This record gives sequence, structure tokens and C-alpha cells, in this order.
Amino acid sequence: MFQAIGEPASSAIMLLPVKRRGETVALIYGDFGGKEASSMQCDEMEILAHEAGLVLESALYRKELAQAIRK
Repeated sequence: MFQAIGEPASSAIMLLPVKRRGETVALIYGDFGGKEASSMQCDEMEILAHEAGLVLESALYRKELAQAIRK
């Protein structure tokens, strides 16, 4: 991956799972790029990942409902 985006100056990274129905469906990756690592708002990032999972679940339920109505 670093061949495509370049290696970060710091080895500190953030990797958050996005889950749908308890299964990880995506990973959010973040680093500090060319800057030195600093403190992060981890709670807010976890909320973001959780909300993204809820959006994916909602989309799946809507798709399943639409399919059930067509039958």
C-alpha cells in the first residue's frame, strides 16, 4: 500500500473496523502522512465507524424489504 500512497513519517496508524451484522465489512485506515504523530480523538473515530456500520445495515434491510415486497 505504501508504494501507492507513500510511507508515513510515523509508524502510528489508525485502523477501525466497520461492521455490519457483527461482521467486519470494511476497514478505515489513517496515518499522519508526512507529519509527526499527534494525539487523536479516538472516541469520535469509533463513533464514526459505528455510524457507518449502521448506515450499511440500514441499506441492507431496505434492500431485503424491497425484495420481499416484490415477491
